[in-house]
Amino acid sequence: MKFRSNFFRVQAVSHQGTVLSSFESLVMAYDVTPPAIPRDFTGTIDSNGIVQLNWITSNEPDLLGYYLFKGYYDDRELAMITADALPGPAHIDTVDMETGNDWVYYQLRSVDNRGNGSPFTPVLALKKPDVFPPEPSQFTKVDNDGRKVTLEWTTSPAPDAQTFELYRREMENEDDFALIYRFDIADFVASYVDSLVQPNLTYAYTMLVIDDDGLESEPAQPVSLRLKDFGVRSPIANFLGQPLLDENSIELQWVYSEAPRQYYLYRGTDDDPPSLLKVLPGEQLSYSDLSVRSGSRYRYILQAIFEDGDTSPYTDVLVVEFE
Repeated sequence: MKFRSNFFRVQAVSHQGTVLSSFESLVMAYDVTPPAIPRDFTGTIDSNGIVQLNWITSNEPDLLGYYLFKGYYDDRELAMITADALPGPAHIDTVDMETGNDWVYYQLRSVDNRGNGSPFTPVLALKKPDVFPPEPSQFTKVDNDGRKVTLEWTTSPAPDAQTFELYRREMENEDDFALIYRFDIADFVASYVDSLVQPNLTYAYTMLVIDDDGLESEPAQPVSLRLKDFGVRSPIANFLGQPLLDENSIELQWVYSEAPRQYYLYRGTDDDPPSLLKVLPGEQLSYSDLSVRSGSRYRYILQAIFEDGDTSPYTDVLVVEFE
């Protein structure tokens, strides 16, 4: 048949030319073939909750339009939200920005005039712009033994919390907090031991929580304490460093008038906070750092430890550029 829907009638013609016609009858072509799946189904959500959906339409002659499906959970069936078929190739939807869900899911299918529906498009997952910063963590413990500070805290209740940053401020000498430790939610820890502190000084700590959209929480309620004094010896003198490019190392040297049990050598690379690199014998007055790489900046701190538990003050930070 030339068309999908056709009307037929039968005429009887006599020898005298008289014509008698039947009533017209509708005959429709047998059609169970679904239309093509919509292509390139994409979308965006703006900060006002306006959803812009787009797809490529087909030119099938019996195409009726498109049905849109929507849901808020990736493991559940989506519900149809369009009573009438959409003409395409675009549609505007809205989502509630006040609800706590971060994701909205859509699917699309084509339908023809005979009610044949195409398979669904793959699920289109759209993330709502985050306008709510995460809640901060809360400190639950702060203590010290004169040499180190022990901190404990709770995690943030925000489900999208991604990064945690711990800050410290030396109350007597510093006006602002400085970052000392950073970790991601996958490596979450609920405690930290800060050994880069000195007796008779007061330290304050706070923490920021950053979500997966980069929004920062309010700083956690700061906690502070003054370190107990268990005895501090004289400072280390002439703490110097020399990059040796031919030997791919940095040579460290210092002078100390006392005889400690050992030295604690700390190192930080580029902007990372310093951490313990090596425990050295008390009679040693130099060290070759062989684990260095070109194009990096290294920061060293040294402290002497004595048999009775006394310590020297930390040296000033020694910065060495290894070009």
